[in-house]
Amino acid sequence: MTLARLLGPHAGAVLRPPFLPYWLGQSVSALGDRMTAVALPAVVLSLGGGASDLARLAAWSTGAQLALLLIGGVLVDRLPRRAVLLAMDGLRAVLLGVTAWFLAQGQVSITALVALSAALGACSALFYPATASILPELVDDAQLVPANALRNLSNQLSGVIGPALGGMLVALGGASFALGMDALSFVVGALGLYLMRPRPRRLQEVAAQPLWREALEGFRIILASTWLWLTIGLFALVNIFFGGLNVVVLPLYAREVLGGAPDLGWLYTAQALGAVVAALVLGRLGSVRRRGIVAYTAVVGQGSAVALLALAGSLLPAMLALFVSGACVTLFSVLWEATLQERVPNEALGRVASVDMLGSIALLPLGFVVLGQAVEVLGVTGSALACGSIITLLALLGLSTRAVRGLE
Repeated sequence: MTLARLLGPHAGAVLRPPFLPYWLGQSVSALGDRMTAVALPAVVLSLGGGASDLARLAAWSTGAQLALLLIGGVLVDRLPRRAVLLAMDGLRAVLLGVTAWFLAQGQVSITALVALSAALGACSALFYPATASILPELVDDAQLVPANALRNLSNQLSGVIGPALGGMLVALGGASFALGMDALSFVVGALGLYLMRPRPRRLQEVAAQPLWREALEGFRIILASTWLWLTIGLFALVNIFFGGLNVVVLPLYAREVLGGAPDLGWLYTAQALGAVVAALVLGRLGSVRRRGIVAYTAVVGQGSAVALLALAGSLLPAMLALFVSGACVTLFSVLWEATLQERVPNEALGRVASVDMLGSIALLPLGFVVLGQAVEVLGVTGSALACGSIITLLALLGLSTRAVRGLE
């Protein structure tokens, strides 16, 4: 059975140039990203580092990404997006390859790894707005939903396979070998980008106006559309509780309600499998009507599934709840990305995507603090119930607006 037949006619129609080499290459580099997430902490710990050093790695990576996201969105709209993606994949390949070489020589310090994390975060600030906005140059509008579903599918599969593969590579050849393989994955990603031929688009004049003014123009476009600013604002709040649940509540839930770390792995796996199934279904469906109602109803389902964790009490019901949650998150994400790509002018899509991403991650550290305090007061199951209830209420608030319900 061919891949096109497995995924269905709608997704199968997308699996040709220029989207196919882009998707294959970026699927490989996404897998490498997940391997790095295992290899870098392993290096830090092998050098005698501890929890504070791991926190520094995450803080510098996230901080660099947040600091440069808006500028990254402007540059993505000014420059050819394929060139931006090529440059970022090439730079990450060099950074990781050089680090792997020095690590093999025993000449890497924790400070150097922190600098590497910051550099990788800075690359992400340009890469992610570019990859979120390039699809309209690769496929027709009618194919945006299956194309985004395929992107989401490969990202979720990399989340299932990548960490285990990264751990295996560290065990087989050490962290330097794992980092070297990640560098190679970015070379493969760059090759896919080189082979694709996106449709030409009209570029902005580089000297038209200052960078900060173009960034503000992105905010102006968002504020002019109720469905845009409302969704970005609501999901800055939704992500506080969903991100906090995944990072803070679920590990404690696995320890106190279930059987410990092995069950936590099963919970994350169930969530990822739900996302994979949803991506496959969306790829086969193609277009979705009344997508505002469908997308926000999925978030209601997400919140309800999270709340049911409080009642699960054992592994299988908890896995089912997280399977449903993962499927609902992916359903919303794919429809949201396709709607952005269809409705936002292509010349401003990079800036809008960067603001969207900024809204998604800017408040995540607050979520970790809030959920840490909530567990102290409400307990683990009470915190899960609170997270699910708040997510559901926020989704219902969005559904109550005509701008959201009117999205087709």
